[in-house]
Amino acid sequence: MKKQKIEITQGSVLKKVNQDYCVSTDNLAAVFDGCGSGEHSEIGAKRMGEAIRKNSGNIVSSQNLMMTIYSTFNDIILEDLPDEEFWNKYLFTMIVCIEKDDSFEVYNAGDGYIIAIDNYDKIMYIKINNNILVANGNAPQYIAYNYMIGRLHRKYSRLEEKIFPKLDYQSVYVATDGLRFILSDRFPKQERKAFEKALIDRDEQSIREILKRNSKMIYDDIAIAL
Repeated sequence: MKKQKIEITQGSVLKKVNQDYCVSTDNLAAVFDGCGSGEHSEIGAKRMGEAIRKNSGNIVSSQNLMMTIYSTFNDIILEDLPDEEFWNKYLFTMIVCIEKDDSFEVYNAGDGYIIAIDNYDKIMYIKINNNILVANGNAPQYIAYNYMIGRLHRKYSRLEEKIFPKLDYQSVYVATDGLRFILSDRFPKQERKAFEKALIDRDEQSIREILKRNSKMIYDDIAIAL
């Protein structure tokens, strides 16, 4: 049985360009969040997203996922971009959920959220914040750091893993850190309640409508995928 596909992105009212991207296929869901200080980081987020979409049928483990990531970045490296262009385009976080017969396997590099819904309709929001120390302070674990030989930073980033057994969980969404505004105490309680019902029901249209009518309260790009 093919899984339901939900992929939603919404740009912030405060930003000119939506730097988030998401993908949902028959066996996985993924979100990407471009670095805010990168002038065109939406390019890298989309490029990696589409590479994962294209190869999703073969991505059934972390090894398969890493092969796609390596292949995509190797193609980028062969373009021999100037340091500044590489920096501006290819710093992005990523969270990928691979659905298997008996579990959901989530792999992430950088910040964001996992939304896990158990078999009793209880929602658990798991905040991911695996920053690393770089030359000018803390930063998310951008996979691009693994490929910045001779550039400003040279840090190794890895995929972190979390597994959610289907004996306990019915759905696992992945989301970028724009979700924090929906989880804020300032977000209207009734709208939060409606949002959570839509998550449980896997109601993509309602999720979109809730995000849209509350766009002025969500001060960052947001992407949600199932």
